[in-house]
Amino acid sequence: MVTGDEGIGKSRLLSVFAERVKADGVMVLSGACIDVGDLWPYRPLREALERVAREGAGTADQAAVVQLLEILDADVQGNSSERLLARLHRGLSQLAAGRLLLVVLDDMQWADSSTRRLMLTLLSGLTTARLLILAAVRTEDQSSDPALRRLLRELQRSRSAEVLELAPLDRNDTLELAERLNEQPLSAQTAELIWQRSSGNPLFVEELLRGGGVAELPQSLRELVSSRVDALPAPAQEVVRALCVAVRPVPHDLLVRVMRRPESDVLPAARAAV
Repeated sequence: MVTGDEGIGKSRLLSVFAERVKADGVMVLSGACIDVGDLWPYRPLREALERVAREGAGTADQAAVVQLLEILDADVQGNSSERLLARLHRGLSQLAAGRLLLVVLDDMQWADSSTRRLMLTLLSGLTTARLLILAAVRTEDQSSDPALRRLLRELQRSRSAEVLELAPLDRNDTLELAERLNEQPLSAQTAELIWQRSSGNPLFVEELLRGGGVAELPQSLRELVSSRVDALPAPAQEVVRALCVAVRPVPHDLLVRVMRRPESDVLPAARAAV
């Protein structure tokens, strides 16, 4: 399980890794979760199987993929979730059949309950199949979703799972990335602005350069940041708005005075904002 902030490079890492092992003959199933709750059970698995079916595969693999899609379609006809889960587990184990099978699950913060159960079942040690699950989840969603917190706890307790957190790039790597994307050297002033404004987030670096300048925040980043602020509780949004007009760190007692709220209200709001 790869965790990290939005834009930190989780999806790119998963994609590049999958392409490299696929070139070495590894069977790859790759799909992404979407923010629809339990409306679409097993959505990333279905997406992955449909992609393999479109691209074509060996005769035996194609037959196994079609069978798995038929198993998923049977769910619409009223099969119990326990029976469906068991059939999917057997089908994926058969697809692995003596070789490594890589299952890539992106945006696991939006995973439906069926996908989470399948993931835990595959990692339970009940199969001898050579199976590797590579999943990504946004760090900022971990504290707000109880189901996601339970999944991460279960994975951390499992001996077959490892959680890897992607940190932002340091200053040198940030500026190296910026110059590669810019395809020419940056002025010292521009380089420093990119470092200060991106804080080592690769997506921010890319969007700042694509926007044609770093002094004004590009619309794409403005919308991304605004959506994250909008998702905060109302008191935390007040903290963000109060702090954003400061040009230097604000002492705690000053923040409390500016907020005009009891300190007992400001503290949890500030924690949520951080």
